[in-house]
Amino acid sequence: MNLEQWTFVVAAASMVAAAVAAYQVKYARQALRFSERVQREASEPYVIVSIRPLQPWVPVLVVAIENTGPTVARNIRIAVSPDIESSLGDEMTQQLRQALARTIPMLPPGQKLEYPLDGEERWSSGLPMLYTFTVNAEGPHGPLETMRYVSDISVLGTSLVGERPLKKVENELGQLRKLVKKLADGYVDANHDAILESKRRRQESSLVLAQRLARQLQAHADPAPAATSADGGDE
Repeated sequence: MNLEQWTFVVAAASMVAAAVAAYQVKYARQALRFSERVQREASEPYVIVSIRPLQPWVPVLVVAIENTGPTVARNIRIAVSPDIESSLGDEMTQQLRQALARTIPMLPPGQKLEYPLDGEERWSSGLPMLYTFTVNAEGPHGPLETMRYVSDISVLGTSLVGERPLKKVENELGQLRKLVKKLADGYVDANHDAILESKRRRQESSLVLAQRLARQLQAHADPAPAATSADGGDE
């Protein structure tokens, strides 16, 4: 191999080495940016907006705003499409729109805001059932990524939100009554003789008390014997 060939091989090897080094640098930078993003997102607030039942068995819908992240969310701005409406009247609709139009200055981690929206009349009202919430906020590192959440009220209609408000409580009370009755029946069966004896003693005590009262009443009713004259007869 002459000098010219050696020169070509060395140049080619240098180019390959340079390309590999450039790729490694690029990959390292991407990995670093990804790591920084993961660390940043792990320390950022996470604001969720949704329509949900107040309780699983209560047919009251609310608009819930919640920070599930580890840090404070600031300057939270919410837009909703289409304009939100309530079947409970224009006043409720206006109050809800005003609440969502306000900028929320601060929402600490784990804190939740709930605004009444509707009741079970919603499913027969003819009002929109699908809403999209667009959320912008700021975290400790500056503005957060814009988030969009879609809430479908019609989905909630097949859940427990359509049941009677106290149905779950009624069911639990019914089960409790059955358990108490079962325990009471078991106690009666196990203590049948003792219960009969106790009942007999109460009846005897009541009878004795009644006889005593009868004698006292009789004693008060009988006239007192007449006093004997001190003169001993007619003159």
